[in-house]
Amino acid sequence: MVTSPSAHPPAPPERASTMKHATLALATLLLLMLVLAAWTTWQRPLARADLHPVATQVRIDLNQADAVTLALLPGLGKSLALRIIARREEHGPYRSVDDLAAVKGIGAMTIAKLRPYVTCGKTAEP
Repeated sequence: MVTSPSAHPPAPPERASTMKHATLALATLLLLMLVLAAWTTWQRPLARADLHPVATQVRIDLNQADAVTLALLPGLGKSLALRIIARREEHGPYRSVDDLAAVKGIGAMTIAKLRPYVTCGKTAEP
């Protein structure tokens, strides 16, 4: 059999083995990155921005909501939700969303974020 001078001779077995291991390592790394990306996407909690379309249809009554419901609102968490309820129990029902300013840790920016999502029941405007 005659080969042309431009033909490459086969790679030595050591080099072929090294290339095989490098290809396998690269494929494993890519697979690991793909699995990690998928896992972080699935583990991501519901973005609070995803709640916005519902906010135009349903508002949470500050005078009726429990801590779990309040904690889901943008800008609030468990501790602020508990403070909202404690203030409501101590001073009576909220008459306006602006009454939230009396709760420690809630300022004008938080009230602005909450305004589309909450109401104070039938007694007052949101």
